[in-house]
Amino acid sequence: MERDGVERLLTEAGADSRRLRHALALVCDGQWWTLADLVRETATSRRTVEALLRELRLEHDGERFRVPLTDTPAYQDLIAVAPPPRTRWPTSCPTTAPPSTA
Repeated sequence: MERDGVERLLTEAGADSRRLRHALALVCDGQWWTLADLVRETATSRRTVEALLRELRLEHDGERFRVPLTDTPAYQDLIAVAPPPRTRWPTSCPTTAPPSTA
């Protein structure tokens, strides 16, 4: 389990770290993944996913892998994603149009 390496990858990824965090969340969810499925599900490059996987201690079942459930708590704070950006538009719109000035 190389938490420092995972943190470094996330920092270096910048804005793309959301995809890496998604990949990390998936391999920590207890399900088995293949590299192809993880790349497809996260829309992340194969090389980026491989770099993440090199930093993790993984259980293997043939071509499938996952982070051992005993290790997942160490990554929970890294999986958290920043809140979405605020919108400039109001969240509610008036139900009636303003009066016309014609």
